[in-house]
Amino acid sequence: MMIKYHPTFKKIIELGSYEGYSLEWFHHQPEYYVGLEKFRESVERSTKKWGDCQNIKFISCEKITDVPDTFLNINFDCFITMETLEHMPFKLAENYLAKISTLVNGYVFITIPNESGPHMVPKFLYNCIFNNNREYSLLDLLYATFGKMNKVKGYSKRYDSFLWDNIPYFEHKGFDHMEMIDLIERYFEILEIKGLHFPRLPLCINFTIGIVAKSKEALE
Repeated sequence: MMIKYHPTFKKIIELGSYEGYSLEWFHHQPEYYVGLEKFRESVERSTKKWGDCQNIKFISCEKITDVPDTFLNINFDCFITMETLEHMPFKLAENYLAKISTLVNGYVFITIPNESGPHMVPKFLYNCIFNNNREYSLLDLLYATFGKMNKVKGYSKRYDSFLWDNIPYFEHKGFDHMEMIDLIERYFEILEIKGLHFPRLPLCINFTIGIVAKSKEALE
């Protein structure tokens, strides 16, 4: 999706940077890059990998207020977050998006999983057979298949919490992509939403959703 928008971005901020893999997607090195990542081990590895580049910084943080202002006093023209927002409580995600919306004057690229719809049935069966994963009860599966995410066990904990530790990192259960899209739209102007695995088909049968948005300031 990025290629379509001619990514010649100069100043990039990324949430959930892991080891800086997104930097390899660009044909040029940005003038300035800040990667925000929860796990210190990932920050240490990415800092070692990109250590020769003084304009590339990785910061370990659990909330946006953990990041020193000196790293954020930049007019970024691109914000990236891939497969990250679903791993954090809804209100914590809102805090990040609210702050970042004040820092970015340009494009926003987000991917999130789709945890509701008919594709949940084969996913459930696969995880039961191969991963011994039975986090979803049959009732949870029924609610998720029909998009009743507020009835899936664990939803209220995901929604009400401000703390990372209340949501197991690899647990997507209860994540509502429609609520997240509404939240993104609160802070950015959405330009495009599409399924990444089957872009010509409805979102409800895609496993991953891609969102392209733009800062509201950039549209004025």
